[in-house]
Amino acid sequence: LVKAGANAIAIHGRIRGDESHIMARWGTLIEVVKELKMCGDVNVPIVINGDLYTREDIREMKWRTGCDGIMLARPALYNIGLFHRGKDEE
Repeated sequence: LVKAGANAIAIHGRIRGDESHIMARWGTLIEVVKELKMCGDVNVPIVINGDLYTREDIREMKWRTGCDGIMLARPALYNIGLFHRGKDEE
């Protein structure tokens, strides 16, 4: 992807055939991001997505994967508080 000109890589925690009521495969997401991070050729931001419904989910997955960012879809509709920073956060 990078050699083809990708400026970023986005990875979702579901695979083809998974339905939205089934939780995203966080374990697989963690493995994929870590593998990409170990490749010397991947020097673009890696963004993850998949059932990140709370700020704690986001913090945990950023820590566990080492990803550069996250994307939100349904969680942004269900929990607009995700966009509010608390007093103890930067």
